[in-house]
Amino acid sequence: MMKNDKNNTTLILSVLFILLGGSFLLWTSGFLSSFGRLWPVPLILLGLFLLYVTFFKGGPDIYIFPGVIISLVGIFVILKERFLSESTLGMIWPVFMMITGIAFFPYAGRKRGYRRLSFIISGITVILLAVSFLPFSLGLTNRSLTGFVSLWWPVLIIILGIILLVVYIGGRYLDKKGNNHHQ
Repeated sequence: MMKNDKNNTTLILSVLFILLGGSFLLWTSGFLSSFGRLWPVPLILLGLFLLYVTFFKGGPDIYIFPGVIISLVGIFVILKERFLSESTLGMIWPVFMMITGIAFFPYAGRKRGYRRLSFIISGITVILLAVSFLPFSLGLTNRSLTGFVSLWWPVLIIILGIILLVVYIGGRYLDKKGNNHHQ
């Protein structure tokens, strides 16, 4: 991507963020009440624009993570308002963690070797944590999250050790595979 293209992309992104933030400010302060149910659409479009710039215009990989998160949050909010209107965000907050975990995968797809493995395992870890929090936030269990964590917190340390071990072994395997491939 040429320098002018990067500058133009930065200019477009900055204007989009200013307009989006201004619209949200007008909406949250009550000046723009008709914004209503359509407010997630600009989020989706902004996220898709970031992904377009990265995948089709050679933009930096750093746009992938926010592009996926912003798009998925916008889609989730539309679906939540349509199908889960009685649910509060306090009950479904782990979904936002899942969205963050999902965002690791397309980013990992642009990396190689050890870095790819690290992002994939990070994504899986965040998704698994979100799934483990969901029964507590939805009230599907009699135990509180605090009570559960106070009893089982050592398991989190064990899981962290396993994750680091998998990353280490996978990284060594990928390093050997890469070295043999170049010889």
